[in-house]
Amino acid sequence: MGALTDMKLEGVLCEFCGVYIGDEVSYPRKCKECQRAEKEAFSAELGEIAKDVEIAALRGKITQLESIINEIRAWLKSGAILTAKDPSGKLLEFDDNGEFISNIIGEISLPRK
Repeated sequence: MGALTDMKLEGVLCEFCGVYIGDEVSYPRKCKECQRAEKEAFSAELGEIAKDVEIAALRGKITQLESIINEIRAWLKSGAILTAKDPSGKLLEFDDNGEFISNIIGEISLPRK
């Protein structure tokens, strides 16, 4: 091998940029600047992975919500009356088109015949 390659392998020169680091240590090493750049690149890559994981989790939640919405729509089409609580805790009643009917007391009604 060439002299520069030998010096990089011995740790005298930075294995990436070739800047002088110091005395021979018998293994390749990086200068402080290349170490910092490598950490920044690694952090950026981890950030992208975290974003991808977060997006995948959100897609999973959206899929679950879509499934629940489809179940409610099918249930409403069967003629059932849907009840839900408003922010104050009052029960609200909706017809099979999802239109508000009234405030009620009670739970989910049976399908109308």
